[in-house]
Amino acid sequence: MSSDGKLVFDPFPTEPLEFSNWFENQSRKSNECTLKIKNAADKTETVSYLSMFLLAWRWNPKTEIWSAADADIGLLKAEAIIKEAPLLMDGEKRFLHEDESLFHFNDARTHRQMQITLRAAVLRAVEGHRLSGDLTVFDKSIGMHDLYQGSRLLQRLLELASTSMRRMKVTIISAGLRLADELIDNPDLPKPEIHAVVARLAKCADALAFAGYVTGDHELASHFVDVLKAHPRPNVVAAVNAAEVDGEGEPTVAQIRMAVLKHIPLSADDHPDVQAHVSHVAPPPTGTTLLDRTCAALLSMLPHKPQQPSSVLDGGAPKVCRTLEEQQ
Repeated sequence: MSSDGKLVFDPFPTEPLEFSNWFENQSRKSNECTLKIKNAADKTETVSYLSMFLLAWRWNPKTEIWSAADADIGLLKAEAIIKEAPLLMDGEKRFLHEDESLFHFNDARTHRQMQITLRAAVLRAVEGHRLSGDLTVFDKSIGMHDLYQGSRLLQRLLELASTSMRRMKVTIISAGLRLADELIDNPDLPKPEIHAVVARLAKCADALAFAGYVTGDHELASHFVDVLKAHPRPNVVAAVNAAEVDGEGEPTVAQIRMAVLKHIPLSADDHPDVQAHVSHVAPPPTGTTLLDRTCAALLSMLPHKPQQPSSVLDGGAPKVCRTLEEQQ
């Protein structure tokens, strides 16, 4: 979010493994950026862009959002969205029910103006990105009076990104499967690098889920556990065994991460930058460690051209943006 209060998304990442995280992070920004608007009764309401973000993010990927011709603010109800958005989480459904009584769900001009702001934020985020060409062409097909124009453009970006990930499915799976072998081949790795390798495993699993490959997490986790049962370090074996027990024979990558945190805990003497790896937000720096070589090898397999999900409703005080009148 910019200092002047506009809705501003982070630049869309060039690294494909960060695509999923980008949508997670921008959903939070759309929730944090709020507007003070006057309703029909001249009372002030505080609203955010989250519902419009969810409209695109959780919509059935096999169908398009209601067409501009069919758009009707009178039909914009929580249950109507929930029916078309099977990926919505329970907290998000409750949020939509709260929003439907507010002015931006009942006044077409207010809703459209917020959609225009969302549309502009999406376009700014992809400037200079390899997906910007296709997205810009699609943007030109959206009318200026389209009631759902921002959500429609965001849905198109989601489709372009997930299609790109699907084309790299085999590459991502191969890279994820190699991570366990790297730990076997280098049994004396320091704890921070073990955590970072597990974080990269999580990135691969997230990318596969983002691409719609529903069994990807299970395949990566099962392979990781099976291979590392032969690791010479007892704490590594204990971690993967615990993950297998927690998963009742079918561990997930999330269970592996929790088990590694428990059985291979980090101390104050460990690498100072390890938290960046544990949160698997920032990509690792280029260098000569095993982790660097692993990440470099993974990224080298992902084609680059020059240039879901946790709920966003889990806390954080909203940041107030400019009023709707100021934006207009």
